[in-house]
Formats: sequence, C-alpha cells, structure tokens
Amino acid sequence: MVSPEQVFYSYTITPSVIRSSTNRERGASSVIGVILLVGIVIVLIGAITPFVMNLAGETQAKAPTVSVDHRITNSTGGTDYDTSTDGDNLVAVTLESGGPLEIDQLYVTASKEIDIGSAEDPGRAYESEESLSDREAFTEGTDGPQIGIGETWQAGETIYLNPEGNATDTDVSIYWTSKSLRAQEAGEVSPGDSYEIASFET
Repeated sequence: MVSPEQVFYSYTITPSVIRSSTNRERGASSVIGVILLVGIVIVLIGAITPFVMNLAGETQAKAPTVSVDHRITNSTGGTDYDTSTDGDNLVAVTLESGGPLEIDQLYVTASKEIDIGSAEDPGRAYESEESLSDREAFTEGTDGPQIGIGETWQAGETIYLNPEGNATDTDVSIYWTSKSLRAQEAGEVSPGDSYEIASFET
C-alpha cells in the first residue's frame, strides 16, 4: 500500500506550452491594436466632418441671392425698337432685388459677344467692334466704369448690354466672384471663387 506521502505529483512545462501562451498574448495584442486604431479613426472623422461641412457651407453662402428683370430697348434706351435691325438694339438689365453688389465683383457673359454700358448714356460704350467680348466686367471702361452706377449695383438700377448683331435670342449670365476684378484686364477673369447669380434669354 502506498501512503499519500509517497505520491509525488509533477508537472513539466514543455516548449509547446510556452509557444502556445506566447501566441495567445500576441493575438490578443493585435486585436487590441486594431480596436484602438479603428476608434482613433472614428474620432478623427467625427471631429473633421463638421468642420469641412461648415467650411463648404460658408463658401457657398458668400454668393448673394438676387433677381433681375430684362428687356430689349433701342440704342438710346427707349422702348420703340425694331428687332429686325442688327446692332441698334440693347438689352436693359435691372436689379430688382438683392444687393447692393460691389461692381468689382461682377461680370457678365453671353452667347454672343457683348459690350456693357450705362443708363445715362446707353450708347457710350459701343464705338467699335473691338470693344465687344464674350465676357465683360462691370468695371469695364477707360475713364471709370462704363455702367455709370457708382461702386455698387443697387435695386432699381439698370445696366445696358449691346450684343453683336440682333439683341434677341441672346443667353446672358451674370456672375459674382469673391475676388475683386478691378486689377484685371477688361473682359478677363482668372479662375476662382465665382457663382452664377442670374441668367436669362432675350
């Protein structure tokens, strides 16, 4: 008979047991690392997204909201015009609401080459075909802006456009830009932050 004192229990730690334990620790560390990385990415996305959306919203909100009215007139701004006569008719564009708008932030484009003039003297700007272009700044003019409305375009004020040929069937768009056009050559606008604020067809 064997007494309890004669019973010896032994436990041998083999290399395979050590490797198994080490692999489990490494696996647990990898999982924890991935979880932390995912958490950091989520936090960053949450922090950056509102800032980006807010920035985009502010950029878009800079463009003013306006409405304009347009009509075809004769070369002196009168209503008795003949649409069959090329070159003698103008397009009068009146700012109905919105503004005032700084004129050095405005330009106009058209489906035909145009020139821009004023209500005081609608024919002032139309001396030669060389003055026509498909893009005209509101500050166009050698002795100051030809549109003759001051530094801003206010509700109720009218500018005149002289399209090449007949004034009818002309697509016109007015653009606002956050960059001043005053230092640029007439009719040339560098790429930048600009928005179409009005458009119409005569």
